[in-house]
Amino acid sequence: MVKDASHHFPEEIPDTYLSILVPWLLDCEARSETLKAS
Repeated sequence: MVKDASHHFPEEIPDTYLSILVPWLLDCEARSETLKAS
């Protein structure tokens, strides 16, 4: 996943971007786990 996506982004990703993206990805992962469990 990371290798595939790396060419879509510049080498330096702003912290503000990560601060939005990381929680969003974690939320999506948590939701998918919840859907699998139910």
